[in-house]
Amino acid sequence: MAIIFFFMLLLSFCVAQPIFQPPAGCPTHCGDTEVTYPFGIGKNCSRSEEFNLMCNKTIDGSYKAISVPASSAEVSVLHSISVSQSQARIEVFVSWLCYLNSSKQIRGAEYAVDLTNTPFWLSNTENRFMVVGSETSAYVKLSRNQSIWYTTGCTSVSLSEQGLVNGSCSGIGCCQTAIPFGMKYYQIRFDKSFNSSNTTSFSPCGYALLIETKNFKFSTTYLTTLDSFYKDACQEIFGCS
Repeated sequence: MAIIFFFMLLLSFCVAQPIFQPPAGCPTHCGDTEVTYPFGIGKNCSRSEEFNLMCNKTIDGSYKAISVPASSAEVSVLHSISVSQSQARIEVFVSWLCYLNSSKQIRGAEYAVDLTNTPFWLSNTENRFMVVGSETSAYVKLSRNQSIWYTTGCTSVSLSEQGLVNGSCSGIGCCQTAIPFGMKYYQIRFDKSFNSSNTTSFSPCGYALLIETKNFKFSTTYLTTLDSFYKDACQEIFGCS
């Protein structure tokens, strides 16, 4: 069972050729998301196959999702495209690891994003790999072309609530690290020897994600309040009250 919340990840793309206008009648929006050429929805509406997008109907009946063909299911939803800045934003699920004190079990999910067959790569200037937790260590394996690999990560530790500071992501409750340029794939992994077993009284779960940093500000409630960051992990998965 997967955690149902997500964050935004910023992608980059290159438009080296001249920009032309799509044929008349091509959709210009998918729900609230504007679709700008060279991207397009429908036959002959994009500059080339790699810029083809699909507008999907969501569970609630709205058309607010744009899927990138050949990308993994976890990264299929685009929220914005800016051709002038060569950037796009997508949804990504949060990887998580929780220690269930009552049964001494460790539960979690580790997600990957694969942009290999898309025109996108991960923005190394706007994104950071972040780990949030009271006793959480995680790393991310990255690749540009499936043959050259990089690994980075960090450890977040706070064995009491008193050490947590709002807005600080320097290793106490939250840590972060940069990623290399041009990466098209990542896979998150946890070191399960760090599993919140010593901090279940105030923080049973840890999280790891690649995220657009300007849209993220660490809050101590992410670790200490069920109605905040890990509400879904605890209530939906473990049935916490």
